Amino acid sequence: MPCWASTGRSSGAPKVISMKARSLAKKLMISFYTKVFQKEPGPLTRSFMKNLMYIFVGFIIAKALSVVFQIYTGRIIGPAEYGKFAYINSLAQILYTPMMFGIGTALVKYLSEKTDEDERRRIVSSGIALMLLFTLAFAGAFYVLAAPISYSASIAQNYVYAAIILAVLYSVWTASQKLLQGLMGMREISILNIIWSVVVLVTVVLYTGAERTVYAPLLAVSLGYIISSIVALPSLVRYFRPRIDAACTRKLLKFGFIAVWASLSVSMTTGINQIFINMFMDMSDVGIYQAYHFSSVDVMSFFLTGFITVFFAESSRYKNKGVLFSQLRKSMKLMPMVFAAMLLISYSILLLYGRDYPISPLLICLFALASVAAFLQGVYTWFSTSHGMKGVKITTTTVMLVSIVNIALSYALIQYLSIAGAALSLIFSYSMGAMIMYIRIKKVSCGPAGEDGG
Repeated sequence: MPCWASTGRSSGAPKVISMKARSLAKKLMISFYTKVFQKEPGPLTRSFMKNLMYIFVGFIIAKALSVVFQIYTGRIIGPAEYGKFAYINSLAQILYTPMMFGIGTALVKYLSEKTDEDERRRIVSSGIALMLLFTLAFAGAFYVLAAPISYSASIAQNYVYAAIILAVLYSVWTASQKLLQGLMGMREISILNIIWSVVVLVTVVLYTGAERTVYAPLLAVSLGYIISSIVALPSLVRYFRPRIDAACTRKLLKFGFIAVWASLSVSMTTGINQIFINMFMDMSDVGIYQAYHFSSVDVMSFFLTGFITVFFAESSRYKNKGVLFSQLRKSMKLMPMVFAAMLLISYSILLLYGRDYPISPLLICLFALASVAAFLQGVYTWFSTSHGMKGVKITTTTVMLVSIVNIALSYALIQYLSIAGAALSLIFSYSMGAMIMYIRIKKVSCGPAGEDGG
C-alpha cells in the first residue's frame, strides 16, 4: 500500500461511519444491479462494483471541486478569457495525443491481463520508456512548428507554447493514471483525482486575486498535474526497471500505433468546435460554448471516465465478453432517465455561471442529448478496445469516421446556427458512432472472436 493511502490509525467514530457508508453504498449497488438485470451479481460483478465504488467516491468529490473551479473561473475572468482557457486546453488535448501514442491504453490492456510481478515490471518499464520518448519528441516538434500551428488555429503563438506545456504535463499525469488503472489501483486513482482538484481550486482562487486572465486557470491546472503525478510515484516506483524488454516494446507499439489514431480522432471531435467557433465568431462565444459543454458533455464524461476506469480493466480480463455485451445492452433502458437527469444538472450548473452566460432551453436540450450520445459511444468504444487487436481496429476505424463526420458538420453548421450547430454536430456524430460500434462489436462479442484477448 502506498505511503499516502490511509496507513495510519484513525479514531473509532469516523471509522465506523466510513464502514457504514461503504456498506450502504454496496447494498444500494447490488439492489440496483438486481433490479436492472433481474439476477444477483456474481463474484466478478461484485469485484467490479467494489472497484467502481472506490472510483466514484473519489471522482464525485473531485468533480464537485472541479465544478466549483470551472464556475468560479468562468465568473471571475469572464467569457472571453474563459474562452481562451477552453481553447488552449482543447489544443493541448489534441497535442498530447501523439505524445502518448496510444501506449497508455495498451498498458491498461496488457497489465490488467497479467498477474506475474516480473512480467508486469517489464511492461511498465517498457511503457514508461516509450511514453517518455514520444512525449519529448513530439513536444520538440510542436515547439518548432509553433508558428504554423498558431496560424492554422487562429491563436497567438504564446498560447500555443502554453498548450504544449500543458500537453506535456497532462501526458505525465495520464501516464500515472493509466499505470494505476492497469495495476487495479482504483483507490489510488480516486485519491489522485481529489488531490488534483484541491490543488487546482486552491491555486486559482489564490492567483485570481492578482491575475484575472487566462493564465490563472492555466497555472492552476498545471500545478495540479505536477503535484498529483509526484504523489503517484510511491505506488509505481517498485515497478520501475532500467532495462527495456524488446518483446513488450513491440507489443505495446503494435497496439499503440492503432489506438493512437482513435485517441487523436476523439481529441479532434471534442476540440474542433472551439476552433470553428473562434474562426466564425469570437472567444466570448467559445467561453459560452464551454459553459454549456462543461455542464452537460463534460459532466457526463466524468461519469463515463469513472465507469470506464474500472470497466476497461475488468473487461480486458473477462474472457466471455458476450455476457458483458448482454449486460451493457440491458442497461441502455436507463438512457431516458439519464437524459432527464442531465437536463436538470446542466440547467443548475449554468445558473451558477452568472448573467454573462445566457441560458437557452434549446441549447440545454441539445447538449444534454449530445452528452447521452457521447456516453453511449464511449462505453462501446472502450468495450470494443478491451477485445485486443481485433477490437482496437474496430474502435479506430469507427472513431476516425465519427471525427471526419463531426469536423464536416461542425464547419457547415456553426457558420449558420452558431453554438446550436456545434451541439447538433456532436449529437449526430456521437449517435452514428454508437450505432456503428454496437453493430460491429456485437458480432465480435457474441461469436468465437469474443474470446480474443489480443
